[in-house]
Amino acid sequence: MKLDTRTLLRDIQAAARIGHIESLWTALEGLLDIPQIAGNHQLDETFIRKVIVPVGEALARPMVTPTALQPLVNHELAGLRSVGGAALALRYLKGINGTALKDLKRLGQDPRQDVRTTLVLAFSASPDTSPQKLGAVIDAWLAESSPRLKTVALSLLPALPPEETLSRLQGLDRGSLSAEPEVRRALFEAVDSLGKNEMGEQALALLADWSQDAETYYWVIARCLAKSWAAAFPEKSLAILTTLAAQQGPKKKIRTALQAIQTYGADQHVRQTVQQWQAAENKNLQDAGNDAADAVL
Repeated sequence: MKLDTRTLLRDIQAAARIGHIESLWTALEGLLDIPQIAGNHQLDETFIRKVIVPVGEALARPMVTPTALQPLVNHELAGLRSVGGAALALRYLKGINGTALKDLKRLGQDPRQDVRTTLVLAFSASPDTSPQKLGAVIDAWLAESSPRLKTVALSLLPALPPEETLSRLQGLDRGSLSAEPEVRRALFEAVDSLGKNEMGEQALALLADWSQDAETYYWVIARCLAKSWAAAFPEKSLAILTTLAAQQGPKKKIRTALQAIQTYGADQHVRQTVQQWQAAENKNLQDAGNDAADAVL
């Protein structure tokens, strides 16, 4: 028989309204009938949005005490920790029972990505989220040394108004960023969100600044320049790629970005740029130009 998650959610909501711990845990045990949770499988975003966050919303009530949530926060199953994280995030936003950001720090560093993704989705999708509250979370966790907390903070940036996202990206402490894949991916998605929100020129100005430090930002810059919004400004995008190529030499992501810009309509600009690289005195540029020639000329 297929589990009716709507009935399960109603049972949890009813128990949370009265705040009776035994009744609440009897209802929450129904989550263990969900294979994704019972099997401790990686939870995808759709499941988190449809099941985990709504249960967290049900638990974000004053009658549910912090003590009642502790078994969830400390549970061995990532799905139940995710529920606890969603509940705490929403209680923090609502100011319920003195919930503080420090109460979420452990979950923000959880080894399971889906637990951390739950925090991002709960924070960014709630109607109680204001730019001020979200900004406070972002600023606090960007200042932490933990790459996982930084990743959560960076992942929250697209939920801010684009101007605030840009401001925080401009103010990043470059030396504090790690090269871990999750950090890089979250940073890319934050910049990409600007390009998708009609702030492509501002995003490219940011990338141009970052291109002076290609060791830290190469992966992020090259991936951004392969997006359609970057190709809308071919001269600026190709100037940034030239800076990267002069430092890095031939790289697959540089070649991929060139091909993308060409595909999105700037064929002549790309051809001229590659020919200029081939004729340059800089050995890295020559090698990058020769490497890309077969792909774009």
